[in-house]
Formats: sequence, structure tokens, C-alpha cells
Amino acid sequence: MTSNVSRRNFIKGAAVAGVAAASAGRWRWADADEPLKVAVYGGVFKDVLDKVLFKPFQKDTGIAVESKPEPTGSVMFVQLSNAVPAGQAPVDVAIIKVTETIKGIRSGLWMPYDESAIGNLKYVEKPFFERHNGKLYAVSALAWYINLVYNTQYIKSNPTSWTAFWDKQYRGDLALLSLPGNSYLLDITAHAVMKDPDLLNSRKGVKKLLDKLAEVKPNVALWYKDEATFESALQSGNVPMGQLYNDVTQVMIDKGAPAKSVFPDEGPVIDRGNWVILKTTKKAKQAMAFINYACQPHVQAAISKNLYTIPSVQHQYVKMEPSLAKRVLGPGPEHAILPNYKLYLDQADWLQDQWNKTLVG
Repeated sequence: MTSNVSRRNFIKGAAVAGVAAASAGRWRWADADEPLKVAVYGGVFKDVLDKVLFKPFQKDTGIAVESKPEPTGSVMFVQLSNAVPAGQAPVDVAIIKVTETIKGIRSGLWMPYDESAIGNLKYVEKPFFERHNGKLYAVSALAWYINLVYNTQYIKSNPTSWTAFWDKQYRGDLALLSLPGNSYLLDITAHAVMKDPDLLNSRKGVKKLLDKLAEVKPNVALWYKDEATFESALQSGNVPMGQLYNDVTQVMIDKGAPAKSVFPDEGPVIDRGNWVILKTTKKAKQAMAFINYACQPHVQAAISKNLYTIPSVQHQYVKMEPSLAKRVLGPGPEHAILPNYKLYLDQADWLQDQWNKTLVG
């Protein structure tokens, strides 16, 4: 499974290439006398959070805080997996993808929240919590949609359903993410085509989904890992249709690309990064205060306006211009496809083997 870190470099353009990767070898252990250290995705994402989250938080609360660009890929999680059992870690709080949030809960890496200290949790969308044995260990920092996208100059049929991927009229037109754990094509197949999400809960069911998904192969021109590869092919019309992050596509549209991002009838796929508090932190109260601040509707709205991500709070509390809301908010998590993360975590090796044999091997 790939990280969601790399795609942040495409949001709103002008990211600092290599920042996160270059930082990996320079991290130091957090110290009790230092500011609250928070690891976030690098590049322009960090720039936006510095402006709309970190600086206002420090000004309003008086709590010293420092953002740190995360190492890319799974480097961050590997570092923390080694550091926390040793009693130390380079940060106090971090944004972690959902599968690694769950792995960290199982491994005892994270500190459970003191929910009484985070009153703004009341605003957060209910599917955006990670609980275990009655304790809350993570809440969404932000979320994003994977949508059906197409080049309006080459695709005139205005597809509105994920089932278009199986339509013979789009032979050789599609670009799809190439890994089971970042494409969520199995979830799309289960919800939108087979109409039976329970198939995701057994190997027998997953094999049925893979067989159905294999029917799209004649329509696929590109299996991609790097969004920039599809971004270029989409704009040129060489590969005029596929699945892509809504936020990335909205930036392309801002730059004049003839692209359209569709929230499919069956719901877009929704994914997210979570705030976790490291078990080793000596700044638990400050960490709780930071997450409480980050969960405010106006903070979430500011992040979304700059990054085209989905606010983690319930949309009824988000003040946003109607034209922007139409592009960003979509149907919300209750009407979106929520990935079966435990499938990609618990069956990772078997699933990748079956995926390679059936689809991209």
C-alpha cells in the first residue's frame, strides 16, 4: 500500500519537492522542554497548516507548537514502531493513514484520547473515529474523495456511475490506481456493481469481486501509482477517464484543464488521515488541546478552502461559499463508500498476490 503523502505535493501546485523525504534522516527525539511537535504531510500541505492551524493555535492558546514534515511512504510508521517501544519518539502527534492507525492501536503505539478534554469532537463526522475496546485512539485530521473523472473534450457521454468502468464504450479509455489498498476498487465493485459489501469479508467473496473487476481490463489503458502520470494523460486526452482524487482534479480545473470530477451515483470513495498521539509523549494535555483546536469547524473549513480536502466535521457546521461547497463537500461520509480497511490490513499479502494474478501481474 502506498502512502497518501506523495499526492499532497500536487495540491494547489508549488509544493517543495523532496522536503519530506529529505527530512527523514534529520529527525531528533522529542524533548519535554521543546514545543509540541506534530508530524504532517510535507510541501504545500504543511505550508497551509502552518498558516491556518499551527500559527493560530499557538497565538490563541499560548502553547508552543512546531510542525514537522513526515518522511514519505511507510518510513514514518516504521520509525515510530521502533521508537515508541524504546520510550522515545521524534514527535508528540502525527497524521497517520487509517491502516497504520489500526496497526498502531494493535501494537500499543498510541495514547488513547481523554475525550473530556476534546469538546470539539462533537462536531466530527461519526465515521471518522477510530475506537478500540471502548477507547478513542484517533480522529480524522482531514479526508479526501476518490472520484470518477474524465476529460470533457474526449468523453461526451457524461458518466455518473462507477459502473461506467465496465462499459464497453470506454474500451482503452481508463486509468485506475494499481494497488488494492489505494484504489479501493474492490470496495467500488462490492458496493456499486455487486451490491453486496459483505463479499469483502471473506476470501471467497473477494475472489468473486476480483473476477468481476477483471472484466474492466479491456477498458484499462493505464494502471498507475503516481497521480502525476494520470494527470498528464488525462489533460492530453491520451487516457481520458478514470479514478482520481477530487482535490487533485479540482486544482487541475483551476488551472484550466478540461476535466470533470464526478461524485458517482453510488457514492465516491472517502479516505482520510488521522491524528494520533504517541504513547511516549510528555505533552498529553497540549496534544489534546491541539486536536481540540483542529476539530473546530472554522479551522476545518479553512483547510478545505486551501486544499480542496473534505472537512472532518459535519458539513452543517461548515461555512463555505456554495460554489466551492459543490466542488469540495460532496455527499459526505454517510453517502460515500468507506473502505474495508481491515481487509487491506489483515489480508495484505494474500490480497496482493491475488490482485497480481487477476489484474496487473
